[in-house]
Amino acid sequence: MSCEPENPIIINDCIDENLIDLDRGCIKIYRPVCGCDALTYDNECFAERAGVLNWKEGKCL
Repeated sequence: MSCEPENPIIINDCIDENLIDLDRGCIKIYRPVCGCDALTYDNECFAERAGVLNWKEGKCL
C-alpha cells in the first residue's frame, strides 16, 4: 500500500501537484515564461518545478 495518490492531482488542467519540486535546482538565466496559472516564471525550469504543465514564452500581461 502506497501513500502516493494513484492519479495525479491536477488543478484546472494547469498544475500537477505531483510534479512540484521546489528543491530542484534551476539555472538562473532570465528567459521569462507565462504559466497557464497567469504567473511569470524566470524560465521554463522554474515553471516545471512549480508543477506548471503549460506555458508560453514571455512575461504574463
